[in-house]
Amino acid sequence: MNESLFRCKTVAHVAICIFLGAFGPISWCSSQQTATTDESSPATRPIHRKTTAAAWDSLRKQIVTASDAQIECVDPQSLKTVRRISVDLNKIYQLAFSDDGAYLLVAGGSPSENGCVELYDWPNSRLVARHTSTSRKGGNGESSTVLEASFQDVVTSVCWLPDQSGWLEASWQGIGIVRLLDGTVQTTFGGHSGPLLAVTCLDDQHAVSAGIDQTIRIWNRHDGKEVSSLDNHTGSVRWLQRKQNPRDNTAPLLVSASADSTVRLWEPGIGRLVKFSRLGSPPLVVCTSPVHSRLLLGLEDDSVVALDMQSLETKVLVESPTRDPSQNSVGGDRIEAMLIIPAAAQPAREEVIVWRQSGLLRLQH
Repeated sequence: MNESLFRCKTVAHVAICIFLGAFGPISWCSSQQTATTDESSPATRPIHRKTTAAAWDSLRKQIVTASDAQIECVDPQSLKTVRRISVDLNKIYQLAFSDDGAYLLVAGGSPSENGCVELYDWPNSRLVARHTSTSRKGGNGESSTVLEASFQDVVTSVCWLPDQSGWLEASWQGIGIVRLLDGTVQTTFGGHSGPLLAVTCLDDQHAVSAGIDQTIRIWNRHDGKEVSSLDNHTGSVRWLQRKQNPRDNTAPLLVSASADSTVRLWEPGIGRLVKFSRLGSPPLVVCTSPVHSRLLLGLEDDSVVALDMQSLETKVLVESPTRDPSQNSVGGDRIEAMLIIPAAAQPAREEVIVWRQSGLLRLQH
């Protein structure tokens, strides 16, 4: 009886050793581990949550990042997570704070199903509204029939209006809208022939959209009529930003970044391309310095470059791991997001945080 029990224990012990030898040791993630305020066991956490967006919280002086269905508040010094917020979006594509930091827009949705923008009272992280439909209210408070269908695909980009009275939304469905702070849809525009990837405000009167159809279109944001288009790009236009014109405050400039591996500077009022810079690889992620006239671009070849917005000259901050431009992301270390931390928020000069598949990277800017 005892001998039988001993044999059973021996067999069980050997089986466990074989199992551990075949499958262990197990590593949860090669990226930097983060602290959390929840009580979930490490065994229940995912191996890797792709960072899809990042923004600077000027009120709490902290980083806010997004991944699938989750927002994280991150301490800029330790890069540890201090708070997690669950959201109802399966995918998050952009975070946008209002100028005073009092509100946060979270844009995304479920691919091929619906698009959504959530508005949060910040820094209380209180959900104020969740907008999934482009229908708007009439003057008597009753719903009108301007456009009653919901977005059938994700919201890819959002941008606050200059007076902070609302924001622009761009959808993979190819529809753009102007939504006021109370949720009312003021205007819709849909002249693109494919999904929208970027939207920005040119001034109080005009909105700008761009996307996969390689065009940049300028709209009257009050009536939705197209004013003009810029058609020089030969690849999807992935990013847009207004730029102050040093020669004429009433005629702002526009900067665009495209999958054709160029960054272009425009005078949209007259439809003129001012200059352009050719990159070594298409840009995946673009972020701007709140102080300096610079762009930082994470490229498909895993390199990071800084671009002076005056001269459009570039400087490589992180070299590509491969010299062959046809082999992007060879090491599987794709850049997911980037953020410039203002110098005022830390003792040193401006610092850049780069989220990669392998973990976090700090750069002095």
